[in-house]
Amino acid sequence: MSHSVTVTRTTTTTSATAIILNTGILKTPAGLLKFFETIIGAVCLGLIAYYSVHNKIFSGDPEHTLFFIVTFAFLVTTFLLLISALLSLMAATVLSKTLFVSTISSFQFIFFAYFYNYSC
Repeated sequence: MSHSVTVTRTTTTTSATAIILNTGILKTPAGLLKFFETIIGAVCLGLIAYYSVHNKIFSGDPEHTLFFIVTFAFLVTTFLLLISALLSLMAATVLSKTLFVSTISSFQFIFFAYFYNYSC
């Protein structure tokens, strides 16, 4: 029994200069949490910087310096996760399922709870 097979190959090239944002991530609970984490982290870092310069509450103690560094590191990490999810559909689907996101969120909670209890 003989049969014939036809193979068709199509090559398409496209050129795009526009950056496509995955704004759908901001409609999901995980995306909204990352967005608000970034905003709240920026506000906290701004408050720390403001009070350290104007009111001298943070007088250069090692605890306050560590709090500033930890806040900055977590802000940058959360911001980069948000940017990755916004710029790449693949990153948005893969990153939310990784252990890194839950681990960094857990460490953020632990560090900020410790520093809050330590400063009170």
